Amino acid sequence: MMVGEHHPFASQSAVTIQDLATVPMVLLDMPWSREYFLSLFSEAGVTPNIVMRSGNMEVVRAMVANGVGFGIANVRLKANLSQDGKRVIRVRLAGVNRPMLLGYATVAHVQQSMVVNAFAERCRMFISDQYIPGMAAPSYFDPQVVRVA
Repeated sequence: MMVGEHHPFASQSAVTIQDLATVPMVLLDMPWSREYFLSLFSEAGVTPNIVMRSGNMEVVRAMVANGVGFGIANVRLKANLSQDGKRVIRVRLAGVNRPMLLGYATVAHVQQSMVVNAFAERCRMFISDQYIPGMAAPSYFDPQVVRVA
């Protein structure tokens, strides 16, 4: 979950889906992502207060950094600045939430080429439930923010 540096949740160590339902949301509005994010609220029995939608993650990050609302990303982005230079603060989503599913597809009953097999092997080696290349480590949120327990 991400908020601008002046958002009330910016100093929290974690927030719940129920907490998020009470404040404005900037939704990453892409197929699969949209359904996944909305399902987190549905499963918690609450409805998000969506004030803006965008299919572009950088637009979502800019709106979040500028105080429009909070956003949820599919992965932990490394950059803590939006493209206009304003800070984006990562806050943990508390509780046990359904994980995002990630995969690749192949044609059934067709022998895969060496390239496809090599790609699949690299995916298995470098992608896990906790890490996708290019995203922040699970332990990294924002070292410059003082957390309130």
